[in-house]
Amino acid sequence: MTRSVLLVGFDPEDLGVSGSMLRRREVEVHRAATASEGLKAMRSKRFDLVICGYPLPDLLLRDFVAGGRAEIGPSHASAVLVVAPPGMEIAARSALSAERCEVVGRSSPAPVVHEVLGRLLEAAPRVAPRIDLKLHLSLGSEASSVPTKVVNISSTGILVEGLTDLEVGTECEFEIGLLAPGGAVRGTAEVVRHTSIRRELVRGAALRFLSFDPGGRERLKAVLRVEGSTEEPHPDATR
Repeated sequence: MTRSVLLVGFDPEDLGVSGSMLRRREVEVHRAATASEGLKAMRSKRFDLVICGYPLPDLLLRDFVAGGRAEIGPSHASAVLVVAPPGMEIAARSALSAERCEVVGRSSPAPVVHEVLGRLLEAAPRVAPRIDLKLHLSLGSEASSVPTKVVNISSTGILVEGLTDLEVGTECEFEIGLLAPGGAVRGTAEVVRHTSIRRELVRGAALRFLSFDPGGRERLKAVLRVEGSTEEPHPDATR
């Protein structure tokens, strides 16, 4: 399947990312000279990966990522790869708080860049399915069942409204009700971050799936494939 990549304020040759390498990955490349042009492109088309330089000439990095991956936009699910000059990698990472964002140095070895590109391009896509989610929380000696609203979900994680009182690293049991053979999917998950209402327009938490009951992940993947094939590409608030 051909992937769509947007280059923003960045020449891939600066990193040794040649056009031939991108073609080997079946990538369709688009370019934007500035962050403003990049935002315009991301608001009109879905991109699997956005590669941008740092610092951007006309926008703060965090504002560019938040604007391009807005909840209502087609590129909300885009992964982001930031290419930073030597000595600025830490500053670039500190400007990012969303998932599926990576930073590499401009002088990073080609194998490192190729590995990061492959990981981001192959990351599980997410959709916003119309399913019910119930999280069975086991906190210390007490357990409670908390119904929540699904914002986005993939085979590797989920974003839900609420749960903002749970600390990052909290583990819980989950149950996802599916209108599919086999019934609910159960397993364990871990809170990996809380959302920013300013960036994502929802107060909630992102959870990473740690384990599934036998056959659960496969049944979830099957449902997500059906959801994805019948709906327009939907943004991903967990990334």
